[in-house]
Amino acid sequence: MATSPTRRRPSVRLRTAVAACLALAPAVALFSVAGVLVQRHQLTNGVALVAEEQAEGVATSLSRAGAAGGPALSRSTGNEANLIQVIGANGQVVAATPALHGRSALLSTGELSSGTRRTMTGLVPGESDKYIVVSAPAGNGRHVVAAQSLESVDRATSSTLGLLAVGAPLLVLLVGGLSYLLVGRALRPVERLRSDAAEITAADSTARLPPVETGDEIERLAVTLNEMLARLQTAANAQRQFVADASHELRSPIATIRTLHEVALATGPEGNGATTSQEVLVEVSRLERLVADLLLLARPSATPNAPFEPLDLSAVVREEAARARGVPVFAEIQPGVLVRGHPDSLAMSVRNVLDNAERHTTSRIDLRLDAEDGRAVLTVRDDGAGIPAADRERIFDRFVRLDDARARDDGGTGLGLAICRHVLNQHGGTIRVAAPTAGEPGSLFVIEIPLAAAPPAARKPGGEDVR
Repeated sequence: MATSPTRRRPSVRLRTAVAACLALAPAVALFSVAGVLVQRHQLTNGVALVAEEQAEGVATSLSRAGAAGGPALSRSTGNEANLIQVIGANGQVVAATPALHGRSALLSTGELSSGTRRTMTGLVPGESDKYIVVSAPAGNGRHVVAAQSLESVDRATSSTLGLLAVGAPLLVLLVGGLSYLLVGRALRPVERLRSDAAEITAADSTARLPPVETGDEIERLAVTLNEMLARLQTAANAQRQFVADASHELRSPIATIRTLHEVALATGPEGNGATTSQEVLVEVSRLERLVADLLLLARPSATPNAPFEPLDLSAVVREEAARARGVPVFAEIQPGVLVRGHPDSLAMSVRNVLDNAERHTTSRIDLRLDAEDGRAVLTVRDDGAGIPAADRERIFDRFVRLDDARARDDGGTGLGLAICRHVLNQHGGTIRVAAPTAGEPGSLFVIEIPLAAAPPAARKPGGEDVR
């Protein structure tokens, strides 16, 4: 069933630019409004101070003249922008500039005494200007009221609003454009990495992405991608090697079975059918073991079918050491060494190490199990020719045999130690070949597994032949 194509979304740089504009626009609008309000408040205060100075000046002149205020107002510069009234103690207008002739008092008696500021309109017939109105005492109960036009404040506010109406959108667009360009520049190495990665195919697994020297997350991304490609190449090579080795190993018993049957057919009924059947069963058994080992190793990260459980590793090791072998096994086993694991898997691991030791030893195998520093330590020593230092790690790889002829003769496939390491990795343990002690022959395998609980302090000393 065909899947519908994924809806194409806008590019990251476009979405980033739009997001920057959407985030900046409210902030610019808020600061613009706040700035206009603060500017208007300060300008209005300035005009009010001018009006107060004018009112106080007229009040001082009236106090000195001692008259009703007519001479003082006649010398004033009152006009449509500067309006003045002199209000007597009874609240009536005593004198006024020409623009306010015939108009009642601009402020009430209570407002005069409290020094209230008021904003008023329509003070001059035919004009709609706003005025800030203030008062000042002039003695003898009189007050001088001065009204100063706010036309200059309105013009300044309008100019500021006009500038902001043009500048704020331009600022938002400028930030959006810069975000678009900068994000595009920042993502250019990512696009180059994407295009280069698209050209890497399975046929050329050695290809790598070109280095990106940006000194930031993109450079670390390129390094990580190259490391991932290296791991994929290693896994692919291991898979191809596994398939090649498995094919080679499977071909040998199959070819032997085919040859045995062809010989049996060629010799006819007089041939030894029982011998042929026995030889075929041997090869089939070898083939069965090989297939089982391959299936186990085909899933290197798989967990055992059964869950881990507390178990006595001492009993498992003792049972495996007691199996009949071609050489004696001298075991020194500390009782009560408890671990968490899968008993069958651990038994198979111990068996594989003992089988390997039996295959290469000369006269005996020495086995020892102890609990040390929170780990169960199992050592298996043989007295054979030993393992060269260069091969002590390689022998844990799949299908590795240091003596191919003898391994094939006794049915070895070169998978036993690889399976052992695989199982121990699942249990959090390790296996290694220790360097030989001076004067001691053979090889020493060391297995370590975390303990499930502290074992008893006592240990049965001495060794026993459990052959």
